[in-house]
Amino acid sequence: MRLETTDYFVDVLSTLPNHLGVPAQIEVRRVRPIYQTGRCRGLVRSAVLVHGRTIDGISAFDVPYQDYSLMTAMANNGIDGFAFNQLGFGASSHFSMDDPCNASNSRDAAVNVNPSNQQNLLLVPNPLQAECLHSDNSHFTDRQAGIDQLEAVVNHVRSLSRGGDQHGTAAERRRVNLFSWSLGSTVVGPYLAVPGNQANIARVVMLAGPFGTTPALTQFEPPPGVGRATWPLGVGNFAGVSALVQVNAACPGQRNVDVLHAVWESMRSRDPYAAGWGSNQDPVTGGLSRWPTAVRWGWGPAEAAAITVPVLVIGGVIDRTVPPSHLDALYGALSSSQKLRVRMDCASHASLWEGSAAASGWGGPHTTIQAAVIEWLTNGTYQGFSIGQFRTLADGTTVIE
Repeated sequence: MRLETTDYFVDVLSTLPNHLGVPAQIEVRRVRPIYQTGRCRGLVRSAVLVHGRTIDGISAFDVPYQDYSLMTAMANNGIDGFAFNQLGFGASSHFSMDDPCNASNSRDAAVNVNPSNQQNLLLVPNPLQAECLHSDNSHFTDRQAGIDQLEAVVNHVRSLSRGGDQHGTAAERRRVNLFSWSLGSTVVGPYLAVPGNQANIARVVMLAGPFGTTPALTQFEPPPGVGRATWPLGVGNFAGVSALVQVNAACPGQRNVDVLHAVWESMRSRDPYAAGWGSNQDPVTGGLSRWPTAVRWGWGPAEAAAITVPVLVIGGVIDRTVPPSHLDALYGALSSSQKLRVRMDCASHASLWEGSAAASGWGGPHTTIQAAVIEWLTNGTYQGFSIGQFRTLADGTTVIE
């Protein structure tokens, strides 16, 4: 009859490195279909969506603009979606990230993707009058904390008994699907590699996710002090969100600034505290967002080889944030008997938010992703196949590679 959107929190005990055992809250958005009888006689599935490094999950997956919401598209096709914000994002608990002095200052050296001197670049004169020392000298989150938070949300969704085919076994009905974007793969992949977890999962989609092609990801445990940020807080602005769309001149209509404005407005509304920071307070593009510094490891060939559940790997050919070679390597390393690789010619890292003005009428990468996710989670296929490699061309047509 309709869709129902609910925002709420899941209570957990933090396993963050510097906040062990402290009560915390994980923000969740659920978008689900409501049926006239209250129960669907066909397939009823659930999916947990895991966001990346700097964009919160609700803003990423439920974009309030035209047909760009992945969660709405899923729910319109019978999939009960749960997007959650990991600790440090959106309205989830922030702990030491509430102190703007815990962003990097001029004394800090950039560590991996954690930039230095953000206090002077983005936080002075608002909310800081001048550079200051950190009250917390550690990274905010890591591999294990990410796994623990995903496990908490998966267990919560399973407790609702919304899973696979209603005519299957009780265990099958309680299995959930997983979707990850970008650095979300470094949470979902290691979660799946933990013995026993795959029994809870039906199918997986990994969009534009980094994979262990560097020692920082492939090593089982990071050496002490290596690759670790010495501050917990990262901040971003609208320009950073816009930069995720890496435009190809051969792909007309790929970038729509109205979509980016909708994403940014959602991010600001989820975290009004940080939205008041920064010298730019323009009502459309002003304010800042927060993201936690993180240390990720243990997501390489060894972990992928342990994964046997069906996996769809998808991403843009023109993605400069996570090159397609990462996804090719992941596809090759998976042990799944059902696995698919989809490459999109006119898509970059922010393909979830990208459109098209092609004469063919193709809606763009976001529509290809939606169709692929829905078919995969519903039928276990893409274009009718359960294994193989495909490419979506600039006019939206798909060919077998």
